[in-house]
Amino acid sequence: MHGEIRVESTPGRGSVFEVRLPYVAPAPQPDAARVAHSPLKDKPPAGITILLAEDDELNQMMLEATLADYGAHVVIVGDGTDAVERVATDGAEAYDIVLMDLQMPVMDGHQATVEIRRDPRLATLPIVAMTAHAMPEERERCFAEGMNGHVSKPVDPEALYQAVQQWGIPRRADPAPQPPASASGRDDQGQAYDALPAEIAGIDLALGLKRTANNRTVYLRVLRMF
Repeated sequence: MHGEIRVESTPGRGSVFEVRLPYVAPAPQPDAARVAHSPLKDKPPAGITILLAEDDELNQMMLEATLADYGAHVVIVGDGTDAVERVATDGAEAYDIVLMDLQMPVMDGHQATVEIRRDPRLATLPIVAMTAHAMPEERERCFAEGMNGHVSKPVDPEALYQAVQQWGIPRRADPAPQPPASASGRDDQGQAYDALPAEIAGIDLALGLKRTANNRTVYLRVLRMF
């Protein structure tokens, strides 16, 4: 970048420096809608089995759809007690990774992780925390309890994929079968969905689509629940 520098000195008043630089237009920013609809990168390998410990029904639906988008088999439990019982009963090789919500009733994710780690057979089972509390001390607590990773809520699909890609290595020679694809554009009763509107007052549609991995069918279900 080239410019001009000029100095004027006046006795008793000091010097004045003037710098002139050419105007450089800022780089164009990507449109938010285009970013939201851009394809997700670095998806984990298909066929892995994931235990999702999450008590919120809406989060269950969104996360299951996001994970199934690349062919993962997702088993859902609603609290930490169920998560502990499930891995203990099904065995160490049944799941490739556990996604553990930290705030759950009956037994939270912290307690569930401690209980799982007490079983020597489950010492290497990857566990990734999911929580809205992303403070450094919370992350350190998760790692001290034996968790392998940490994903902040609301869950960003890219961050979720990266965590599962890093820790969710298939533990079986025969990967779990891919779940059947859901009927696009229809709800659970088989009723056709209306087209997603161009805009809804007070709702960021582009961000909502991003949170559901650009799955318009799932996002429409979320909007109807809302």
